[in-house]
Amino acid sequence: MDGKTTTAPLVQRLADADFKPGLRDFLAYRKFGVEHLTRGMLGVQQLKAVKSTEGYTGTGVHRHHLAFQMVYVLAGWVIFE
Repeated sequence: MDGKTTTAPLVQRLADADFKPGLRDFLAYRKFGVEHLTRGMLGVQQLKAVKSTEGYTGTGVHRHHLAFQMVYVLAGWVIFE
């Protein structure tokens, strides 16, 4: 530890979730707000399918500037290319 790190509990409840539009119009995004706790090294968000992906051709090359990124699928499947 560097002496500057602080910890705080972070509780998120689905009932209070605020899903918003994002990069892909067929998904709704919910950010968990951990960026400020990790100095931007960790980003946590939940994605929810809101409509069909029919006709979707991709988002193009993009980057997430994080030290760690994890994808956890609760139901269904996803392909990233």
